[in-house]
Amino acid sequence: MKGFALDTIVYVSIALATIAILLLILNSIIPNFLGKSLCKFYNIFLMLPLPEQLKSGIDTCSISPIMERVFLSKETANPVVLTKYIDLCWEKSGGGKTGLTFICYEIFVENIEKSFNEQDITSLFSDKIDWKIGSIEGEDMTVIIKYNSTSNKVEVI
Repeated sequence: MKGFALDTIVYVSIALATIAILLLILNSIIPNFLGKSLCKFYNIFLMLPLPEQLKSGIDTCSISPIMERVFLSKETANPVVLTKYIDLCWEKSGGGKTGLTFICYEIFVENIEKSFNEQDITSLFSDKIDWKIGSIEGEDMTVIIKYNSTSNKVEVI
């Protein structure tokens, strides 16, 4: 039984490095190209005996969002405050570059004196929102703010 020739090992290593670099480039051009699969592959790539300049960092692999619970009293329950949490959720997602779908905030609202809807929020924010509920109004309700990596939008549920 023959062993692998040194040139074969070199060619395979070069091919793997080329594939890894191409995947990194595609993921930077097209956010969520590989999602968390890229991070798993990247961790394997880091174990290869390659020069340090080929082992650059991937920002999206270091994102590990944590869901936060927030209580809003009737004085603070308004579109501007909700918009702040939507914006913070977008920041938690790395500006839409993470490959994860996760809940950012679970907001408990005591009482909403003046109802508001998607138009009130999008006029303050942008079209990066996927509004899944009607008007926000009434007493004792919960609003979930979630980042969806598939649609690359913040969802309000």
